Amino acid sequence: MDTLESIQPRRNEILVVDDHTGTADTITSIIEEEFPHLAGRTHAATSGQEALEKLDALRERLRFVLTDFRMPIIDGIAVATNARQRGMHVMMMTGSESDIPPALSCAVLRKPLDLNRDLPTIARFLRPIILHVDDEISMLNCTRRATAKHIGQKEYVEIFHEADAHEILDAAHHLVCLAVSDWTIDTQDGGADIVAKAVVNGIPTVAVYASHDPTDIRVKLAAKGVSDTTDVKVLDKPC
Repeated sequence: MDTLESIQPRRNEILVVDDHTGTADTITSIIEEEFPHLAGRTHAATSGQEALEKLDALRERLRFVLTDFRMPIIDGIAVATNARQRGMHVMMMTGSESDIPPALSCAVLRKPLDLNRDLPTIARFLRPIILHVDDEISMLNCTRRATAKHIGQKEYVEIFHEADAHEILDAAHHLVCLAVSDWTIDTQDGGADIVAKAVVNGIPTVAVYASHDPTDIRVKLAAKGVSDTTDVKVLDKPC
């Protein structure tokens, strides 16, 4: 069995892109001040080229990109398109929302930024979803507390029941940095289905609470099309 200490949410870092160095640095500093869990995890780029380089170098760590629209040579659309192709969430900063092609379909902040006005909007994308699934409310609360204690940021943990899990994994999987599910729940193969969907949808860290042999769990997941279960952690229930 793995241990809770082996679980570290990945893809939980931020990239801020603006060709005005002062703007990028200011936004980065404010984000880290307002969201302590992002201290040291917020990166700045001052050109489209630097942004593309960081999107590649940090591709396993970045979850959210906030980019200026108008930049020389490589603009915000190129940065946003590259980030979206890597499964990252994108928000654009621009003086006119009409600049943004409808096909890009991303959130937009109007420049000049007013952080008193705009920070709540940004905040919706900076709080990572940690998905917990269990059909027993007492066990759900127990695993939530254990994870919250380990992660160290209780206020950033959200809980969803099984009925919500598939919807979240379908509609908002790019915001999920960690999925934790019970293996044995009421519906047939319910736990296996949720874990398999989390892996297939690219959730960077997936864990399952179970008393089963980890080998049996990996065989079951393979039967559901999950060929690589290396990053699926199998944990003993904490209570």
